[in-house]
Amino acid sequence: MDGVPLHPALVHVPLGLAFLIPFLALAAVVAWWKGAVTQRAWRVIVVLQLVLLGAGLYVKQTGEHDLRIVRRMLPRGTVHPHSEAADWFVWGAGATLVLAGLGLVLKDRKARWAATAATVATFVVAGIGVRLGHLGGVLVYQKGAAMIYTADSTMALQRAAAAGWTAPRTTEGEGEKRAVPPAAPR
Repeated sequence: MDGVPLHPALVHVPLGLAFLIPFLALAAVVAWWKGAVTQRAWRVIVVLQLVLLGAGLYVKQTGEHDLRIVRRMLPRGTVHPHSEAADWFVWGAGATLVLAGLGLVLKDRKARWAATAATVATFVVAGIGVRLGHLGGVLVYQKGAAMIYTADSTMALQRAAAAGWTAPRTTEGEGEKRAVPPAAPR
């Protein structure tokens, strides 16, 4: 499975949910405060938040797997900001799930206030998701993290490895540097 990166294919599920849930939660909590729905309607938001957390955890795991592969090409520390944002995303989704769950176990006004706090938290998680997605895009489109999965770059890396080339490691503070294998002879 090393030839097919699973992380980029799955990452859109939790990000999509992170952008959808805040608006659904806002509609549900407003309707709940107005008395148009009961506490039972909040269950849908809690289930969606649970799915978001589960998907986020799974996608984070696939990202850690892909990191072991991409690490061969990129300077040390290049992936760290994206990985750290993923941690914040998963922890935020988990904390939001706890708040949303309180909306189910508390009674009356306390339950509605917990649901309101959870709704605010869903918007925060969506904001973290924007940052996370941006950092992933930087890795792929600016740093070349996907190059190892393309046929031309894989063949270039194989030729470079056969020629004894090894990727230099740079520190995180050195800016935009990245290792590029020598061009293939034509």
